[in-house]
Amino acid sequence: RAEVTVINRPHDPSEANAEDRFERVQRLRVFHVSTNSVGLRGPELDNPKEKFRIICAGDSVTFGWGVSYDESYPARLQQTFQQEGREIEVVNAGVPAMKPSSLANWVTAQAANWQADLIVLARRPDYQSPQPLEELKATMDIIQKLTSLPVALVLPPVSTFDVKGSQAYEGEYSWLKENGNFPVMDLTQTF
Repeated sequence: RAEVTVINRPHDPSEANAEDRFERVQRLRVFHVSTNSVGLRGPELDNPKEKFRIICAGDSVTFGWGVSYDESYPARLQQTFQQEGREIEVVNAGVPAMKPSSLANWVTAQAANWQADLIVLARRPDYQSPQPLEELKATMDIIQKLTSLPVALVLPPVSTFDVKGSQAYEGEYSWLKENGNFPVMDLTQTF
């Protein structure tokens, strides 16, 4: 139950770069974070697992940065399955600020420990890399190859701080659907 206090994300990127930003931005967000014995946000994993296990990997969107655990999308997905009476365990394996290439290494190194049946990666392309779409596709390919697990990609909302992503996101879904060998769900507009 570590208490985290952060500046609530401004909606205008210029606020974060303003010289007087510390005086100007007064919105604070307080939330609590707990991790289990394997360092993931949320409850302990059943070991051995007792039901179908979905691992939700990704960056701060998956982790639920700025919100309670129950408000993170993996926890909401778990709640939905429970309401439907489905015996499925959803694990939050989000790591804030994790880049696609780092995600591939981390997920493949941990997948056996997690005893996953399905991996859902929620991540947008990293437009600071030279080939953002190709890098994200390569991340998915590596995870599929090295874990031999089914992997799906969720394109979460575009950050207001991702200037290039805000301009390029419209073509991401179609490119990934055409070039990837994995299901893709575009939630850009949903959020």
